Amino acid sequence: MGLPESRLFCRLDGLTAAAREQHRMTVLTKLGLMETESVPIFEEATQTAAHFLEMPICILSLMDHERQWFKSAVGLSRLGLMNDLALSRQMPRDESFCTHVVDSHQVLAIDDTLSHPAFVNSLLVQQYNIRAYLGAPLLTAGGDCIGTLAVMDLSPRIFSAKEREFLSLTARLSMSEYDLLCLAKIRLAVLGKLRSTSPCHCP
Repeated sequence: MGLPESRLFCRLDGLTAAAREQHRMTVLTKLGLMETESVPIFEEATQTAAHFLEMPICILSLMDHERQWFKSAVGLSRLGLMNDLALSRQMPRDESFCTHVVDSHQVLAIDDTLSHPAFVNSLLVQQYNIRAYLGAPLLTAGGDCIGTLAVMDLSPRIFSAKEREFLSLTARLSMSEYDLLCLAKIRLAVLGKLRSTSPCHCP
């Protein structure tokens, strides 16, 4: 099933849990992802994953200390008209399946949430009837996991190795494209600053 045994695992990065959370927030801020506007690259990623995996719901979300918020989402209306997830586009971190992906940096597949005691009583199952979940980590060029790309279904589903690989690849490509976009913006900003400070040699 690909499920981490516990969130309380040992990471060999030399950081405490609090320091790791603070580091993630610093990375999110540096990448400009704490801002509210949508990111076309992420919108394309959710559309692509939902379409090719034939899943009704897909979210690309980021994680902070206490909450998971959706940077892009497809199909949230399927969870009910004017439901809280669609309106707020966020949920408590301790109710999120994606927190396991962020903590482990690994793909998580849940074929049937009702068959697993770790998830059967969660908000996603009890209130929104989520029965299947597949999530992949969003990893920066520096190896930091800032969130997830995940698909969900209202019916149980067995995820194949190719489906897991596809979602993981889509997550990696979306982050690679976003990293390149950030680098391009930095270069433009530096060039603009150099041009504004360079002396004008007018005749």
